[in-house]
Amino acid sequence: MTYKCESANLTFILIDFKYKSMELESPMSNHSTQLFHYIVRLSKEDSAFFYFQLEANDGICFYSTLPHTPHDQFRDIDLKGDVLLKNEMDHILKVCGAKFSIEILVNELIDDKKDKAKL
Repeated sequence: MTYKCESANLTFILIDFKYKSMELESPMSNHSTQLFHYIVRLSKEDSAFFYFQLEANDGICFYSTLPHTPHDQFRDIDLKGDVLLKNEMDHILKVCGAKFSIEILVNELIDDKKDKAKL
């Protein structure tokens, strides 16, 4: 389910996650061994709103801004998250992409390099 809130010309998207009771009892058993990996490019002007979207949808992915020079008019953002949340990330990219230009530079699945011995 998606919620849309408009306030002071600011729209954000919140994804409603529903977990089964079994998943809550054993959350680590529901993690995959793969991550989605995106590198997206968007204008510097739109990057603040995009970061707001990622913060509003906390837990979908980890993200960081790739190195840039102060005068660049774009930002490249590295996004990584559990492949089980890829559809939610795709939804955020689709909705934001309808409002401003988002160029997807990398779209791949990668192995999760977490230390499996600790699980």
